[in-house]
Amino acid sequence: HASSLMTRGNLLWIQYDSGAGGRLLALDTATGRTVWDHVRANVQNSWASPTVVNTGKRMELILNASPRVAGYDPLTGAQLWSVECMGGEVAASPAYADGRVFVVNEYIRLAAVQLGDAPKVSWEYGDDLSNVSSPVATPEFVFMASSGGIITCLDARTGHLAWKHEFNKGLYSSLVLAGDRLYAMDIAGTMHVMAVGKSFRLLGDSELGEPSVCTPAFGNGRIYIRGRENLYCIGDK
Repeated sequence: HASSLMTRGNLLWIQYDSGAGGRLLALDTATGRTVWDHVRANVQNSWASPTVVNTGKRMELILNASPRVAGYDPLTGAQLWSVECMGGEVAASPAYADGRVFVVNEYIRLAAVQLGDAPKVSWEYGDDLSNVSSPVATPEFVFMASSGGIITCLDARTGHLAWKHEFNKGLYSSLVLAGDRLYAMDIAGTMHVMAVGKSFRLLGDSELGEPSVCTPAFGNGRIYIRGRENLYCIGDK
């Protein structure tokens, strides 16, 4: 089981997709009591984590697995919609922005699912796909990173390529959006900081001093990074 936990309010959600079948569970955070346990039929192994979003109409819990991406009611576990567009053992978690869900798996596709009365794939892209790293999105752009070190920026509405840049080292950690900046930690432990925009602009590189394959956590003006040997907190004292 590799899927990360997701929590909000008094609920803890667990995506548990295995070769024996899938489950989506909600636990009470205060007691550990099972609030609901939903069977996910006909899904394959997935390492992705659930994403909880506010679509403007309702809260949705969005899961990525093969062969489908699906939305669920976070309070009841009822499936709200499902679109078949994935394959293989999925590792990357879904991204969401402005009514669109973005899911990706290497050798398959990056798919943009337009939500609405009848959710459907509005466009797809097939080059330099992410295998481990999860994509991130804004209303204008969607970003993904390949294990080979290529970061791709696409127009979120059309899927047209805005820019692409190849770094010297591979990228396993997920990308992070913070303000108007995109952060990417490569496997050697160098944090690449880029401007969010329609052209590639590198703002700076910072070396951690040891390898890292973990996604940085951002909060309260600080960045927390787990390296191979140490846990770092970067920010003002």
